[in-house]
Amino acid sequence: MNLVSLHDIHKQYESKILLEHASLHISRNERIALLGKNGSGKSSLLRIIAGSLEPDSGERIALKHLKICYLVQKPLFKPHASVQDVLIESMEELSQAHKRLEELAKELAKHKRDEADGDSAQITESAPSLMAHDALHRELFNEYATLSAYLDECNGWDLQARAEEILEHFGLQEFKDRLANSLSGGEQKRVALASLLLQPCDILLLDEPTNHLDVEMVAFLERFILKSHFTLVLISHDRYFVDRVATRIVELDSGHLQSFEGGYLDYLSKKEENLKA
Repeated sequence: MNLVSLHDIHKQYESKILLEHASLHISRNERIALLGKNGSGKSSLLRIIAGSLEPDSGERIALKHLKICYLVQKPLFKPHASVQDVLIESMEELSQAHKRLEELAKELAKHKRDEADGDSAQITESAPSLMAHDALHRELFNEYATLSAYLDECNGWDLQARAEEILEHFGLQEFKDRLANSLSGGEQKRVALASLLLQPCDILLLDEPTNHLDVEMVAFLERFILKSHFTLVLISHDRYFVDRVATRIVELDSGHLQSFEGGYLDYLSKKEENLKA
C-alpha cells in the first residue's frame, strides 16, 4: 500500500528546474535514501513529500490521517521548553494511549467482577439489556486490543526506558534541564532527532540526520531505525549509513528520479551496469 504518491511533479525556482515529470511512490516499511548533487532539489522533494511545499504542477496523493514527522535542518522549539519538556511532549500521544489502556483495563475488570457477583443474572432478564451489555464488553475489548497493537507497532510500552536510552546515546543527559533554544545548533539538531524517534508517525523524513552525531551516535541511530517499524525517507551524505539502513535508493539527477532497489553498494553496482549498457 502506498502511503504517499507523487505523480508527474514539476518544480522550479526561477530558471532552475528541480523536478520534471517526477513520480515517486512510498510504501509502508520502506526505507528510501534520496541521493543527488548538492542543490539538485532533494530537500525540496522532501518538503513536497511532507506536504509543506506545493509543486508547480503534478499531484500528491496521501492516505487520510497520515502523520508525517520531518527533521528539518534548523529545528524550532517553544521559547521556554527544556530538553526534557521537548521529549515529554513528543511522547504525549503514546502517554495518552497508556492512560486510555489503564482505563479500559479497569472497565473490563469491573465487567468481569459484575458477572462473577451475579449482577449479569439480572441483565439476563431482558434480552436487549444482555445484548447491550455484551456489545459494550466487545467494544471495550476491541479498543483494548487495538491500543495494545498500536503500542506494539510503535515500540511504545516502556516510554521512560526508551527516552533514557535516547538521551544517553545522543549525549543529551547533561542538557535535559536546559532550555532547548539555548543549546548549540548541533545539540538542537540532536534534540529534534530524539523527539522524532520517540513519537509515532507513519512516515519519518530525515534531512542529514547524521550531521552533528559522532560515530557511536550514528551506530545507535542505525540500530534504532533497524529495530523500529519506520517508513523512512532520508537525505544523507554518509554512504555507509545509507548502505546499512536503506532498502531503496532514489537518485535525483537533472530533475528526474530513478529508483534502485537495495542499499548504496547495490546502487553503485546497478549504476555501473547501466553505464556499461
